[in-house]
Amino acid sequence: MVKSASNAVRRWPSILWCLLGGILGGVSVWIFQGHSLSIVPAEMTYPDLAATLLMAATLIVAIFGTVFGLAAILGYTQFRRGVEDKTRAVVEGVIREHLIEELREGPSRGVLEELVARFLQESREKPGVVEAWTNLLDQNRADMRHVDEDVG
Repeated sequence: MVKSASNAVRRWPSILWCLLGGILGGVSVWIFQGHSLSIVPAEMTYPDLAATLLMAATLIVAIFGTVFGLAAILGYTQFRRGVEDKTRAVVEGVIREHLIEELREGPSRGVLEELVARFLQESREKPGVVEAWTNLLDQNRADMRHVDEDVG
């Protein structure tokens, strides 16, 4: 808090110098014009001058509108991407917690246990499945023995 207040205090001199420069510039223009601030169009009527000034103002507004529109689109895209990422992370966490809770204590636990038991029963009844699992287990044991012999 103190740091931000000191930064604000340090900015005041630069703001004051800018204002002083603007005032001095305005006074110098006023002096060089011969103390006259009237607009005297050269071969231009006042309606033409008004139309030209309105066209310039319209052009400035259109440019600012385009720049702000592009900034808004880019800002919205970044905002939407951030919201999507955050939402996805929160939803994944909530779903994960809910599934873990459901698998531990929920009513679907019995259904899942029944499905797994049925799958294992069907796997045992198929020829070659038990033999394939046994071969894989034996291969893993042999690999582990080789690792133990190499390390130990």
